[in-house]
Amino acid sequence: MSSQNPSQIKHLESGLKIISKTGNFIIGEKTLLRAIKNKKIKTVLLAKNIPDSSFTKITDMCSKKSIPVMKSTRNNRELGMICNRPYLVSVLAIIDFGAFSLIKSV
Repeated sequence: MSSQNPSQIKHLESGLKIISKTGNFIIGEKTLLRAIKNKKIKTVLLAKNIPDSSFTKITDMCSKKSIPVMKSTRNNRELGMICNRPYLVSVLAIIDFGAFSLIKSV
């Protein structure tokens, strides 16, 4: 797993609404594992309460493909609400950031 910068994680979490409206992302462990092989994933965000088995499986696959993984400070219910989904979201893979920039301007 990539080294986690808490300010970068907070910045990404604050931009999830923008990404959900202007970008492209996928939700779910099974979808992510298929997409790692087929699509260009830029970043993976995991809920803080993701099961350990899923966490290990995802981080291992992502590290093999050099995909950054961040563990959110929010749980799966909160991530679902931020992404305007009526269900729990434990795994979120960002394909396109849309109008959001992951790098904060100084």
